[in-house]
Amino acid sequence: AAATSHRWPTLNELARDFAAGSTTTQANADLRPERARAIEGGVDMTAASGRAQLTVTGFRTVVHDAIANVTLSSTSTAIVRQRRNAGNAVSNGVEVDGHAQMGPVRLRASVTVADATFGDSQEAALEGNRLPQVPRVSSAFTADVRLPRQVVASVVVRDTARQFDDDRNQFTLARATQADALVSG
Repeated sequence: AAATSHRWPTLNELARDFAAGSTTTQANADLRPERARAIEGGVDMTAASGRAQLTVTGFRTVVHDAIANVTLSSTSTAIVRQRRNAGNAVSNGVEVDGHAQMGPVRLRASVTVADATFGDSQEAALEGNRLPQVPRVSSAFTADVRLPRQVVASVVVRDTARQFDDDRNQFTLARATQADALVSG
């Protein structure tokens, strides 16, 4: 598949400054729309029994004129950023999804590996940096068990690798794992 799209800057990006803690982010009335080009291809394999399936999809997306919060200055007491068209945001990766049914048990898993970086950046300090808040690896695992009386017990575990919270790749967000359990009937 191939796709193209665009996104106009939001009112907040164009006209509203905001502060969170010691970080101030300035609006920018001169922002241009982002334009994206994407391509993906995949393979879908299903077991002869129909009880298992595996899908592998590779992708590449390039966002031209990507809008980012670009650090203008940083001291021990204050950070000032401005929304800017920072060049290209390039994401290459693969997603693997699978599920299997074994009697009353259904297992599902998904893993996404992405290399998402700034490229051809209009901001020299960003060139080659990872995109903020995009982990290299994220995954999810679900197990459902059908119990008597139409009761279903489920467990879902989601995991994201460490990632950066800023354009300069200085502030790291730690790896996070979330687990949920549900019983319904």
